[in-house]
Amino acid sequence: MPSGRWRLLFKAQYHKGITKEIAIEGKEGTLETGELDLEPIAVTRVRVESELESPPYALRVEEGERKDEQAPWRFVRPRDLEMDTAQTELELATGTHRFTLTKVGTELGFTAEADLQPGEQELVLRPVPFTIEGRVLRGEHGVADVRLLISRRGQKAEVESGIAGAFTLRLWAPDMYLVEAHPPEGDFEAVLLDAREAKEGEVLKRDILLGSRVLSGIVVGAPEGAPLAAADVAVSQEGGGRRYVSSYEAKDDGSFQIYLKDELSVEVYASARGYLPRTVALGKNPAPSPITISLEKGVEVVGQVVGTAGTPVAGALVIGFSPGPDGKRSCSTESDAAGRFVLTCPTGTVVFAVAAGHTLDWVTASEHEVLLRLGAQGPPSPLTILAADGEPAAGAGLAFQKEDGVWIPFDLVFRALTAMGLPGRTAENGGVSLSFLPPGRYGTFLVARTGVVPLGVVLLPTSTPSSFKLPRTPPG
Repeated sequence: MPSGRWRLLFKAQYHKGITKEIAIEGKEGTLETGELDLEPIAVTRVRVESELESPPYALRVEEGERKDEQAPWRFVRPRDLEMDTAQTELELATGTHRFTLTKVGTELGFTAEADLQPGEQELVLRPVPFTIEGRVLRGEHGVADVRLLISRRGQKAEVESGIAGAFTLRLWAPDMYLVEAHPPEGDFEAVLLDAREAKEGEVLKRDILLGSRVLSGIVVGAPEGAPLAAADVAVSQEGGGRRYVSSYEAKDDGSFQIYLKDELSVEVYASARGYLPRTVALGKNPAPSPITISLEKGVEVVGQVVGTAGTPVAGALVIGFSPGPDGKRSCSTESDAAGRFVLTCPTGTVVFAVAAGHTLDWVTASEHEVLLRLGAQGPPSPLTILAADGEPAAGAGLAFQKEDGVWIPFDLVFRALTAMGLPGRTAENGGVSLSFLPPGRYGTFLVARTGVVPLGVVLLPTSTPSSFKLPRTPPG
């Protein structure tokens, strides 16, 4: 090879190629490249077998990833393609993948997961196409022009009921489907369609029953009793192993009208900006007499969640707790794309922000603009809880109190750990990572059924393991 700089491509069967640049001088010798780490690939023939559905198909392939063996799979890096025939060949990374097959132009389809190995392999996708036919009914009468939003495992589709409330759904996977029914009058109801036993080519008859009994009411603000315009009203109806949810918006005079199903227990939830939400239990088959829901004023917290560089943190859980180791959740929301949030909490609430990969931050609820600044998680700060006999104490619930007196209650600890993809309690080895806590000195407490047990103090962050032993007779 002549002298100069060369770019060499190294390839091997069933591996991705790798390119390296080298300099060659004009003399004979051996070229040493050092160790080459070629990434294995899975050459996968995807074949669709279906007697009832022909191409073209739409195929989405997603790679699975998770932090550890206990964490749930997350599917990322979607790759979309169309299949004009029943077979295609793909070069994919090895490991777990999710394949979603649909008809071109639709979203609800057939899903399968596969663990791909290096080399050639074949994956056969066998959708189970079937049809659901039915009517949208309110009492005995069909309701036309109802928007039906059907969803399953993140996939969605939409149809509209026609004359006499008739509708038809073409589906590819036997399963439970959530249907949100939006009638023309503007209310909203959610029902479940059970199609788990569907067979290929079968036509199932499934009607969607909307509430038929009318209950009216009004939402007012305490103590004045003034109507709250545009308050949100949600209704939960439960019975026979089923739960139905519907949603409404109060009119300008605070009034609302909701539809109830027969033989179900009813709860009505009302909320309005600047007021604390309230749930009213009406029991089974409540009387049709009007109801009044009075909402108490709360502290409206407006703010932003940012990271260490001041960049907005979208999707952070912003959640308020009453003070104490077993503090009760009183309000919650998520930050938007700009990290902004608005929520209404009772006076004295401590508002926390939780986001994966970040430490917590908190502030006492106030009417002033607040900034919750999340730090980057540092060392794992491992802590082990041992039983009185020295064995690991698995499944222990913990709470912490910072030196400034603020409690990080068990419910929040649980949520912070699960956001990290970890168990919300101590693991089988009694261990727990405290990297979600910001730097400081913390009292550690076991949360038992009848009280809390002080265990000791930890200084964070630290990479040095700590351990506490439970007393022989903890409460509860």
